[in-house]
Amino acid sequence: MKKQLLVVVLVALCAASYAQTVLPSNMRAQNTLQQLDAISTNKDILYGIPMPPPQVIGDTYYKLYWSPTSLLLYTDKMVEGFPARYDIYADEVELRGKNGVRVMPSKLIKSFVWIDSVSKEPTYFVNAKDFLTESKAPLKGFFEVMAEGSVTLLKRMTVYVKKADYNAVLNVGNRDDKIMKESTLFYLKGSTALEVPSSKKKLLPVFGDKATAVEQYIKEKDLSLSKENDLKSVFAYYNTLVASN
Repeated sequence: MKKQLLVVVLVALCAASYAQTVLPSNMRAQNTLQQLDAISTNKDILYGIPMPPPQVIGDTYYKLYWSPTSLLLYTDKMVEGFPARYDIYADEVELRGKNGVRVMPSKLIKSFVWIDSVSKEPTYFVNAKDFLTESKAPLKGFFEVMAEGSVTLLKRMTVYVKKADYNAVLNVGNRDDKIMKESTLFYLKGSTALEVPSSKKKLLPVFGDKATAVEQYIKEKDLSLSKENDLKSVFAYYNTLVASN
């Protein structure tokens, strides 16, 4: 009887010993919860696992997708029927044909119309080098024509890179460089492109004797001069007033 009891105890001890070795002690629920709680403030750090390499996020195109385009060259030749996209940073238009992609630098293009393949809306561009700034400095790239008329509203887009600001010690910030696009609005006075004033007080004199009517329009429509579409509406309204006289 004693031998049988001894065998039972030994078997139980062996089973208990085996059960303890199946799961490492540092992975047991209580220990794991304590460890997770201890590192909760650094939960984004995976020790021993390298972080992915930094990348450059974004693109330098007016729109990334291809759309039907017609180009007017300075030679008065028309280039039509090719899907295209405008690379702002490279200052060129890419044309996609049966034999691949060809690149045309902006200095050859007087203007072009880009038919958005998504919205089907046309967008018109004119070469910025045909205009001067108030300081008479030459411009490069293209202006997007926002509203055309007695006072034409234009938009010029530029590209810059926002550098990564990641702090490895504190584990904060962005690890990737980001391509950012910035737009500046201009209005034409002859062949001079002037930046659109940021305040209503400075903008209204641009509209001359129609300033009061434009101001009333802004108020009735509750327009914000900090919004591109609202400014486009303001200039379009002014040009309508002038055209109707």
